[in-house]
Amino acid sequence: MQQNNGNNVYVASLPLEMSDAELMNLFAPFGIVMSAKIMREHKTRQSKGYGFVLYRDRGSAENAIRSLNNQVMGSTTLHVRHAHTSASQDLTKLCRPLPQCQQPQPQRLHVQQPQHTPAAAPPPAHHAITTHSLL
Repeated sequence: MQQNNGNNVYVASLPLEMSDAELMNLFAPFGIVMSAKIMREHKTRQSKGYGFVLYRDRGSAENAIRSLNNQVMGSTTLHVRHAHTSASQDLTKLCRPLPQCQQPQPQRLHVQQPQHTPAAAPPPAHHAITTHSLL
């Protein structure tokens, strides 16, 4: 069985408390799950909020993607895609700054226009003084 023929699924925005077994149970209704793994910080074992589900066949992976992508789970919305390198990297970058891909609300900046002040008068011109020596 190959992992690159469309049967590997990338899942982002997972609840941080979810276990590998719960991930497997979530994806099991769509086909035979060969493995389900949530990525974790090496030292703390804290969830990174994303994981991978490997199905036995591509059709099962496609069913899961159609059914679970953009589904709300608790306080987060799942993002489910085929596990292509570029898609995985893009979603991983998106999820790193804030857990669960929650982006901050944009803030409006109010910029005041500078007040027009009249230009200062130029300093008086200095004239060169020449001295003539009388010889």
